[in-house]
Amino acid sequence: MTLLGQGIKEARGLITGLRPPILDELGIIAAIEYLVCESSERDGPEIEFLHDTRLEQLAPSLQTAVFRIVQELLNNVRDHAQATQVRVTIELEDRWVRGVVEDNGTGFNVDDTLAAARQKQTLGLSTMYERVDMLGGEIEIESQPGQGTRVVVEIPTVYQVPAGS
Repeated sequence: MTLLGQGIKEARGLITGLRPPILDELGIIAAIEYLVCESSERDGPEIEFLHDTRLEQLAPSLQTAVFRIVQELLNNVRDHAQATQVRVTIELEDRWVRGVVEDNGTGFNVDDTLAAARQKQTLGLSTMYERVDMLGGEIEIESQPGQGTRVVVEIPTVYQVPAGS
């Protein structure tokens, strides 16, 4: 019974890792608001979240990708940036989802960090690059030591097909 319980717990963890239940329960906007609140409450920075209400119309797979990317960026800010203020903006522009995460933290040398990501020394960043690349998107990182960081992610949009279509 103990092994069965552990197996079920591991299976649930894997399923949750693929698509967080909060996306299905609350939608993409509320799920990201939850991430923002969670990051702020744990002695994190003050976070402002600006969004386009049309995000709810995105296909579930794209919602999951956006959620995971924002999650990784907020984790990086919390763990490395020592920022006091962060702005997360997600909007739809033509056929693109555009996400911007800006902080007033310590910043970093982009070339060194990207080299480490390419060598898989920074798993979160390399995974984020792979996810965005797989979706046909692009990432731009602007940062300098002592100057904060600005990350722009653009991914082509995919919308849900209405039921009965």
